[in-house]
Amino acid sequence: MSCKSIALSVDIWTSKNQLPILGVMGHWLTEDFLYKERVLEFTELQGIHSGENVATAIHTMLSELDLQEKLITIYGRTMPATMKTMGFRVIPWSTRYSC
Repeated sequence: MSCKSIALSVDIWTSKNQLPILGVMGHWLTEDFLYKERVLEFTELQGIHSGENVATAIHTMLSELDLQEKLITIYGRTMPATMKTMGFRVIPWSTRYSC
């Protein structure tokens, strides 16, 4: 995947068999301004649903995909306050922007 910058949308939920699941989508524009998106992570969280566990999983994913320096923001309802304290720029799920 080649991009100069990337935004993430994140959600977590509990599966029917009580496993905490993390889903992360990446969103970016190509140099020709074509919109692209891809599932970057879909995994069981280690531990409980906490901002710290989510942030740790996202940090690991960003490192593995070499995207740390390309991340612009994270959009989600997943513990934004805790994720902010870990250095992420988070846009709350309820935020709406008009053109």
